[in-house]
Amino acid sequence: MAGKHYTLMLVPEGVQSKVRRWRVSFRTAVLLGFAGLGAFMVAAMFVVHYTYELDQIFEAIALREENQKL
Repeated sequence: MAGKHYTLMLVPEGVQSKVRRWRVSFRTAVLLGFAGLGAFMVAAMFVVHYTYELDQIFEAIALREENQKL
């Protein structure tokens, strides 16, 4: 796939505005895609871990209250 490129264009709404173009190679697009996927997975892992820790905190609070009643 040598030489394959994508062109990203930003077309503003105004008449006087300048059209901006970026040329991105296929390899760079794939690397950015993998980096984005990796960042999403790390963020998802943080959310899952945070939810687990929050559940542990609420369980500890409930156990303390139960122990005080006993």
